[in-house]
Amino acid sequence: MDVNEVESPGKGTATRGGRPPAAVFEEIAGGLMGEEPAIESGTGFGSSPGLRFGGRIFAMLVRGEFVVKLPGQRCTQLVASGEGRPFDRGQ
Repeated sequence: MDVNEVESPGKGTATRGGRPPAAVFEEIAGGLMGEEPAIESGTGFGSSPGLRFGGRIFAMLVRGEFVVKLPGQRCTQLVASGEGRPFDRGQ
């Protein structure tokens, strides 16, 4: 488990705002790629969609959940509030 990565709180469930994780990912990807040329789309783990900056993954969809890499303190806040949970690569 990486304490700097969090995922949405339920497989295939709606994220905050009632939208599915894939829709949130697509909205964020579209906005970031339109504003920041250094952000590239590609794969996360395996064939899952992901976003990279400087060749490093910072957001992806994994098993129907939206996963982002954030500073540890922000991840702790999201987990404590119930808005996220630590990402476990081994699930």
